[in-house]
Amino acid sequence: MLLEFQRVRKEYALPGGKTLTALHTVDLAIRQGETVALTGRSGSGKSTLLHLAAGIDRPTSGSILLRGREVSSLSDRARTRERRNTVGLLYQFFHLLPHLSVMENVLLPAWIAGDPAPASRARAGELIERVGLAGRERQAVEQLSGGEMQRVALCRALMRKPLLLLADEPTGNLDDETGRAVMDLLFELVTDADAALLYVTHSDEVAARASRRLAIHSGRVEGS
Repeated sequence: MLLEFQRVRKEYALPGGKTLTALHTVDLAIRQGETVALTGRSGSGKSTLLHLAAGIDRPTSGSILLRGREVSSLSDRARTRERRNTVGLLYQFFHLLPHLSVMENVLLPAWIAGDPAPASRARAGELIERVGLAGRERQAVEQLSGGEMQRVALCRALMRKPLLLLADEPTGNLDDETGRAVMDLLFELVTDADAALLYVTHSDEVAARASRRLAIHSGRVEGS
């Protein structure tokens, strides 16, 4: 199993000694190569679940396993290293660095990890070509359209060949036609890499494309 949540609960401390329970005893398992859509209203716990899956946050109780290794108990540094090596992240608002070029944004994860430069540039160039942006490697990302920015963000997320891609509303900031094109690319590239995909969406149309669909309500996950 690639990703497992075992009775995961997440609480946040509030003023006055109160607590907010964001996730209630979640059990979840995702296999390599699987695509899973997660739907739910704002505030239902979707982003919390993604942050826990990525190792950005720790659960209050329960265990999170990635490739059979319990990452929820690792130090912050060890969780960061595991995330860097195994997980790719794709956001609704792209989170690109506007002062960097298309190529530089895609290469960023490889630079941070200290990967060999020649192989990294070759990998980045292949991805950029796959998403239809060949010839624009030196262009500043701030000059791109929203759909083009999301394509660059997708290349960056897949740069180091992650086994698990986590996407938070990847089409939420795009028009319908552009969103469908981005999802086409996302599924194509994830399938080619034999990676697992867990993505959050408000769209029934986008959710229907996954091999499995889960819903979250008030911190409780439903579905199979």
